Amino acid sequence: MTTNIRPKDNAGVHGGGGYEFQKICALYLLLDSYSELKEKEYFIYFEHFDDFVFCFTNDSNIQSAHLYQAKKNNDKWTLDTEFKNTIQAMCEDGVIARSDTTFIKTAEYKQLLHFVSNAVIQLKQTKTNETKETNCFNELCEAAQKEISCHIQESIKYSVFSRESSIKEPSIAQVKTWYDSLDDEQKKAIDDEIKAHPVVKEIPNLRFRYIDLGKKTSSQKEQLKGKLTTIFNDHIAHPSAAIDTLLLLFSEPATSFNQGCITYSNRSKRVSSDRVKQCFEILTSQSMAINDWRSRGNEISRNLRLPLNERAIFERLFINSLDLFKDMEQVEHLKILTFANEMYKSLVVYDIDSFVNETYERYVQKHSSRFSKIELQAIIYAAYFEIVKPKINE
Repeated sequence: MTTNIRPKDNAGVHGGGGYEFQKICALYLLLDSYSELKEKEYFIYFEHFDDFVFCFTNDSNIQSAHLYQAKKNNDKWTLDTEFKNTIQAMCEDGVIARSDTTFIKTAEYKQLLHFVSNAVIQLKQTKTNETKETNCFNELCEAAQKEISCHIQESIKYSVFSRESSIKEPSIAQVKTWYDSLDDEQKKAIDDEIKAHPVVKEIPNLRFRYIDLGKKTSSQKEQLKGKLTTIFNDHIAHPSAAIDTLLLLFSEPATSFNQGCITYSNRSKRVSSDRVKQCFEILTSQSMAINDWRSRGNEISRNLRLPLNERAIFERLFINSLDLFKDMEQVEHLKILTFANEMYKSLVVYDIDSFVNETYERYVQKHSSRFSKIELQAIIYAAYFEIVKPKINE
């Protein structure tokens, strides 16, 4: 029961299968606040300090950090020993995160510790559910606040006794006998030390949140798909595939080892807001291209004089090009994109097909290329959608 603050263990690649709910929760919260978050700079850390962390920055300084412990449950949460130990561990993680010095924190730095679950959180008379989705610590009933605080303070008392007696795992009786043997002045000194402990100071930063997610992964993904569709309407052609893509984006930091480097500067454990935005841009660009191709495939094929047996090749090439435009090593793709952008600003054409044909003719007049005609046309077709893609949710 002793408190021994240390960095959160990281299971790395061996624990990847157990992190699906945490990733789903992180994506749920991202989509739930997307209109606000899309304008902010942030990192999302996985299995680092806590299950995941939203760290908001400004000019490379940390403004605020939100640490999340995400747990699913088939029954409601109550103030049993397991729950109280979890809350204590969250406060300990908060101390570690607050003490990190690898990123400069602003003078207004704020840190919150969130326990999130898809099960009702019943803490004495305070219930966190679909009716009231979030409760701050000071909104809990007095009995719940007292029980959580006493549990954490009692644990710290164990660590104080262990320090004084060199007994690593003392019993309840040993700690009680020791404390009762102290005089009033000694007891006051111990009590003051406990109240001033960094872990105790994190207690007011606790938050409890209910998230309306199903019990099975399949139903959770369906709910995420619904949120995605609400935000982007028909700008994403395949919401299910998009959800899998976003969860895959979270998988790399979630399953990589932190190598003992439990710091905000550890790049291997985080995804940046820029990468999240880039992922959404790719998804929306692809959807525009796919929707246009599906609705006008025959017309485009005739106008570009595509043989029937080359249509599938053309489709694959232009969809792949949307990804390759993001790769700085794809020199000719980027060269074609730049050229197409210049043509888009200067050409007077009245449809996409004319733009593709005219841009192709002018490109081959000015540049040699390793790509065939059909490949160049596919890349230019993709470039058009990269140029005119809608600004997300504007």
